[in-house]
Amino acid sequence: MNKSNPGSGKSVALSSAVFLLGPIFAVLVATVYKLQAVAILGGGPSGVADPQKLSANISAILYITAIGLLLSIIGLVFLCITLFRYRYRDAWFFWFLVSYGFIVLAFFPIGKVFGICILIYCICSRREFFRSEVK
Repeated sequence: MNKSNPGSGKSVALSSAVFLLGPIFAVLVATVYKLQAVAILGGGPSGVADPQKLSANISAILYITAIGLLLSIIGLVFLCITLFRYRYRDAWFFWFLVSYGFIVLAFFPIGKVFGICILIYCICSRREFFRSEVK
């Protein structure tokens, strides 16, 4: 952890956690929009799907996906800054990384790679996160 300003590592870690959880919520919102698109494809009372409603729905899904991807990239940058520049280590951050690693494993194929890397890092450096500070 940065000795000159110990609070900055924690603030970057919290920012990282928020940005990394953002894409998960984006996936949930995109799923709702996808379900609405399926309902639009089913057609209304006339049995014919409205192409304008469908294209607006698909456009919203693409915007949400792009925002989720942007949040993920920002979160990963903050995560790297937290772990490697500030060397911030705390028990809550360890458990967040483990939980996030397991959640990301569900997103194939890139999520598998990131999830496995995060979990391997946590396993290899778990003692650093739980070290008791001696003063």
